[in-house]
Amino acid sequence: MEIINAHVHAIDLKGMMTRYPDLRLSSGIASLSHLEQSLPLLDPAILLKQMDEAEVGQSVLFAVDAPIIYASNEYVAGLCKTHTDRLMGFA
Repeated sequence: MEIINAHVHAIDLKGMMTRYPDLRLSSGIASLSHLEQSLPLLDPAILLKQMDEAEVGQSVLFAVDAPIIYASNEYVAGLCKTHTDRLMGFA
């Protein structure tokens, strides 16, 4: 049986900085205190590697417009188009 992760986020860092140019992140954000844990959000190759390690066949990738986790519909669509066999977009 194939495992599907039904809720995954990515961060379009360049898009986030364009959308929120004055963004300043607080040091109290727990997910940013361990950058290693946030890398899969920034690098799709790391996400795919983690999926392989966990034997996840596909993931549903969500678009979101929020200051710390920003990924436009277009960004998500591009990732899904590049990895059609592994990522499904949800806008």
